[in-house]
Amino acid sequence: MYNHLLYILYWAVNTLVIKLAFILFPDEVVLGTYRLNPTEAAIYAGFWATFIIWTAWDFAIARKISLEKPSKSFLYFLIVNVAAIWVVARFAPLSGMGIISFWWAILIGIVISILHKLVKRVILER
Repeated sequence: MYNHLLYILYWAVNTLVIKLAFILFPDEVVLGTYRLNPTEAAIYAGFWATFIIWTAWDFAIARKISLEKPSKSFLYFLIVNVAAIWVVARFAPLSGMGIISFWWAILIGIVISILHKLVKRVILER
């Protein structure tokens, strides 16, 4: 059960971070297309980022990659989060999210990684 809740919370975190980045830095993070308004684009981009992250997590489990150490786990998911944001932004016409450089993917990925770590800790303590 906690997997479903964690997925939805990760999606919400991704969506909120992407939307907040757009609000604070509208020249660097762009949301929206002719079909999607900025809020819809944030939700859609957040979903695809979460899907990529979840797929990488399943890949790590299937390949028996040990993520027991907190530092190794954080580094793995930091790389995955940055890659997820970058991939979603590269498909801007489909996802509705664009960024001006890879540095923004790194910055957003760091913020998302920290928030995901906090969310996971709260969920697992329940």
